[in-house]
Amino acid sequence: MTPIILMAVPTPIKVVTINVASIKSARVRDIALFLLSEFDAEILFLQETWLNTLADVHLAKREWRCGPSFWSLAAEPCSGVAVLFKTDMVKPVCWWVIEVEMGRWMVLDVSVRGQDLRLINIYGPQSKWGRKCLFTEIKPFIFTSQQVVFGGDFNTIIRPEDRRGSIDRLGYNSVFLRDMENSAFSAPELRALEFSDHCMLSVTLNASDTPPRGRGTWKLNSALLEDVEVVAYADDVSVIVSGTEEEQEVVSMIEQYTEASGSKVNHEK
Repeated sequence: MTPIILMAVPTPIKVVTINVASIKSARVRDIALFLLSEFDAEILFLQETWLNTLADVHLAKREWRCGPSFWSLAAEPCSGVAVLFKTDMVKPVCWWVIEVEMGRWMVLDVSVRGQDLRLINIYGPQSKWGRKCLFTEIKPFIFTSQQVVFGGDFNTIIRPEDRRGSIDRLGYNSVFLRDMENSAFSAPELRALEFSDHCMLSVTLNASDTPPRGRGTWKLNSALLEDVEVVAYADDVSVIVSGTEEEQEVVSMIEQYTEASGSKVNHEK
């Protein structure tokens, strides 16, 4: 009898993000958390909480009864971010939380429904320079073997048509975000909520449609940089050449360089 192997298909995960435009008031926070608890989503990103004291955060944690929550204090006016989990049957496992910049962005490594995720929730600065510095700091956190869910209020557009009067040329911040777009998410849905002047955006992560990722970043064996043979090949390749014969010679040099590097890496393993 031929055995049948059943492979578990990852369950889609719904993620929402919303700029809550301050939930410091107990009355507004009660309304906001109630409405968010009624929405069908496992992961919720909040920005602009305005919660700037530990007492505020402790109250918010206690009032969110749908699952664990992680909050970053508002270190400056109109800031503060949080990641909330809504779990009816499955409790997420969180093994790493880092508050990279208080009130601006935080990173969580979690397992939700058996899927390993890296969650990055940010509230982008108003200035272009501030956003560029922020996105530059974020880059190292994107290189991971986990699926990255990158959300928040970026204060940045990714297409010229997203903002009236914008020029066709996109800046560094816009290009960075545009390159982050991932087809593993469903088409976004927008929904207006009464307690905020921002709409809530929701997407569904179909992890089964996500291409497999590697083990993470690759690290060069720095000892190769001091190897005489490898350095000689690198010097030869760096010479500017033109013409068919020279190009073929360069290709041959690159192949030899690759073989030399590979053999030494394998030898040192």
